[in-house]
Amino acid sequence: MDFFQQQTQARKKTGRLLVLFSLGVVFLIALTYALLVVLLQFYGVRYGTHVVGSGTWHPLILLAVAAGMLLIITGGSLYKASELSGGGQSVALLVGGRQISPSTTDFAEKRLLNVVEEMAIASGLPVPPVYILEEEGINAFAAGHSPSDAIVAVSRGCLKYLNRDELQGVIGHEFSHILNGDMRLNIRLMALIFGITVISLVGYFILRSAGSTSSSRRDNKGAIVALLLGVGLYILGVGGAFFGQMIRAAVSRQREFLADASSVQFTRNPDGIGGALKKIGGLQAGSKVEHAGSSELAHMFFADGTVSAFAQLFATHPPLEARIRCVDPHWDGEFTLTRELDQEQEHSKDIKRPHRAFGSLPGIPGLPQLPIPVLGLADEARPVDDVQVVRDVQRAPQPTISASLFEAIKEPFSARAVIYGLLLDSNEAVRNKQLASLQSNSDPRDIAELNRLANDVRAIPEGQRMIVAQRTRPALRQMSVEQYQRFRDHVDQLVLADEKISLFEFCLHSLVIYQLNGAFGLRRPPTVRYRNISALADAVVSILATLAWNGSNDPNAVRKAFNDGWRETMGDVSLPELPPNGQVELEQFSSAINQFRHSASLVKQTLIRGCVACIRSDGKITHSEADLIRAICSSLDSPIPSFAADKPAS
Repeated sequence: MDFFQQQTQARKKTGRLLVLFSLGVVFLIALTYALLVVLLQFYGVRYGTHVVGSGTWHPLILLAVAAGMLLIITGGSLYKASELSGGGQSVALLVGGRQISPSTTDFAEKRLLNVVEEMAIASGLPVPPVYILEEEGINAFAAGHSPSDAIVAVSRGCLKYLNRDELQGVIGHEFSHILNGDMRLNIRLMALIFGITVISLVGYFILRSAGSTSSSRRDNKGAIVALLLGVGLYILGVGGAFFGQMIRAAVSRQREFLADASSVQFTRNPDGIGGALKKIGGLQAGSKVEHAGSSELAHMFFADGTVSAFAQLFATHPPLEARIRCVDPHWDGEFTLTRELDQEQEHSKDIKRPHRAFGSLPGIPGLPQLPIPVLGLADEARPVDDVQVVRDVQRAPQPTISASLFEAIKEPFSARAVIYGLLLDSNEAVRNKQLASLQSNSDPRDIAELNRLANDVRAIPEGQRMIVAQRTRPALRQMSVEQYQRFRDHVDQLVLADEKISLFEFCLHSLVIYQLNGAFGLRRPPTVRYRNISALADAVVSILATLAWNGSNDPNAVRKAFNDGWRETMGDVSLPELPPNGQVELEQFSSAINQFRHSASLVKQTLIRGCVACIRSDGKITHSEADLIRAICSSLDSPIPSFAADKPAS
């Protein structure tokens, strides 16, 4: 699945959605205008100094109706949008979701977190927070405005009835929705449909008000008009919601087939998602979600979560049988009774489960397939039911971190200390200045935790330091906004203690702070300014030169890497001069990245392909190059290609 192409298609689909919605609004305005004119003519009601005549064209009335309807719909949509401005977390709370702590000791919940991490690695996306819905049916959804604020929510039924492979199939399906841009589209659908629904609420309030007035003054023509108008608006609002449901169903139905196919691509196991779909068909509760707020989220669920038979008329998902046959053409069409799993038996299976070699898992389609960097404990320290790490068996054994550090990155309090420890400078004078700044501005408990973990952080292998930082994000997202802002200030103080920013600090800031700013709603999505990469040629030079010089000290190898990256990025455009080593400063590199933040998805894709061609030019990937690629992709809100840094050449 091509992330960038899917993002482009999702934006086009959003445009078509807005066109359909606009046509619906115009239709509602026309009907409301016609209703009001008929009522005013029937009762001879005046507007201004004139009595509404028998004509059908009354511009002032049309203008008033259009303004009123647009105000109601826009206001309702903006209200719902603001309610969902918290991203995926807002949606999860809407249906009673509870976030799973990364340090949970419940086996089923730990297995779910492990599976989510596996699918995040397979898709190249950040690991999202995971929520549990206390629902008996088998269902799930992903929500958020972007990958940085996405969440995955899973029903209790998934944990009770699905084995690990089937759970992987469901989570892989949800990661597809994160990758292909469906999440933002789904949230916009919720806001727009709510805006139309508000019309019926206005009609209801007019109806109540007019009813009480007409009961006391039977000869009041205005009250009767208002009464009939209220009835009409209520009916039109219901009809508008009906139209909105049709749009929602049409937009979301085909995306489910794409997500099912992507799940098979991520897991390389069609029996996973196929088995989950079959168990839904064999379960009495099916995929139903009973929570009152679920109707708004019908188009977001893994399977149809509606309870009423009437809602099936506007099904947002293809028939269960059709989805199963797409992944299992030989299915006999029979659903067997779904039974609850024996959790102890599942636990035993996970203990004996061998490491799976996912060397062929996709990174970004169209990019070279690179092995996956994995963070793990030594075998004797690893919890037996912890994540079965994704690794390339042809590579050297994976580096290890201590058990205490492995647990520390799962808790917000300790994860902060890990980030502080990673930023402490090797120069003693600078480090003392950093510690003094931290002690004067932070809680003493933070300093104590930093001291407790200091040796473990220093022992992290060089090629794993950025991966450790990246893996702290799920825990750090559990902070409140105020806690996060204090944490961010402390990080900035540590980075600027020596009055300069190193490449490592830039990469860590991009991977952690930039992404968390998005998760906490503290940065706005960048607007698209560049749709052609030719307008960004100077930025391409800065980025490729930084990558090339950080990969080798050999001028010939650097020139070759730069040229390979340029040709992959710019095609036949004549090669520019390679800037000398050190000429492209970090500020210039950062400015170039910022320009690409404001580029179209396919332009970002072209840049990332060029970056990968650059770092792979000499057949090896240094730790510095690997960190830079992660930082670039993170800064562009794009999936990170699967790769592992080779040992730097001596």
